[in-house]
Amino acid sequence: SLAIAHTLAPARAIVTALQRMARGQYRTRLPRFRSMELAMIGGAVDALGSRLEEATQQRATLTQRLIEIRDDERRALA
Repeated sequence: SLAIAHTLAPARAIVTALQRMARGQYRTRLPRFRSMELAMIGGAVDALGSRLEEATQQRATLTQRLIEIRDDERRALA
């Protein structure tokens, strides 16, 4: 059972990182894995987190700009 737990530890780390990302902690970094396949999955998860963080920041910026434009338009109409 120790060998199985040791073998499944990287999967547990990946699932934990995905759960953090689901809660909004997008910049969750995974450790380096020895297995090439797990390293590729880890890299994909890290890249996804970076893209989600950037998209969230862009959305916040666009939302703020939209609010500013709406307020300017309301002032102009008043």
